[in-house]
Amino acid sequence: MNNYEKEWDNVWSKKTFLSRMVTYGRNFYDKFFFKLILPFESKEKKFLEIGCGTSSLLLKLANNFKKCVGLDISNEALKISSNNAERLKIKNVNFIKGDCFNLPIKNNIFDVVWSQGLIEHFENPLKIIEEHYRVCKKGGVVLISTPAKYSYQSIWYLLTRPKFLRRFWPWTYQEFYTKRKYKKLIKSLNYNYKIFKLPGDLTKAFIILKIEK
Repeated sequence: MNNYEKEWDNVWSKKTFLSRMVTYGRNFYDKFFFKLILPFESKEKKFLEIGCGTSSLLLKLANNFKKCVGLDISNEALKISSNNAERLKIKNVNFIKGDCFNLPIKNNIFDVVWSQGLIEHFENPLKIIEEHYRVCKKGGVVLISTPAKYSYQSIWYLLTRPKFLRRFWPWTYQEFYTKRKYKKLIKSLNYNYKIFKLPGDLTKAFIILKIEK
């Protein structure tokens, strides 16, 4: 078990303040992400979420796609996802365990590949972006969401840096993005892309990277 797997298993296995905060945050943003993904939905398409967590968004989207797959490194998160899908009687979903640096998925499988709150936790996000692109079909779309530099996440991150408060933030590494930083990150990749920021105050300040094949 690697450090990230252990870390996230600990988050999802216990109903702590931290796990409740993560769940609340994801549920809050789901309504914005649902609208973001809406133009790409189709009963003929396959959807993949990398780093799905407990799949709150994926399960809301499932009925709008032919097939949905959630991938995560945490066994605990996948167990919760599977139980929720069964409870909601959603049949067209599948959950698999995997590393975002080396997805256990063949090339060109999915029409829509999505992640949120993922690449900013790693020092080599380019490799993760390349994996998103690799498993996406020609003509498909990759959507990657990260917290913006001036968002409530960045404020919370700074406030919880003292050691006695670190139990309120699960990650040892974190980046916050600006449009300029995104451009610098992906300039070496030969992709067509668009970078934009969701409108709103600090609670909605996300930057989205869209790569179309």
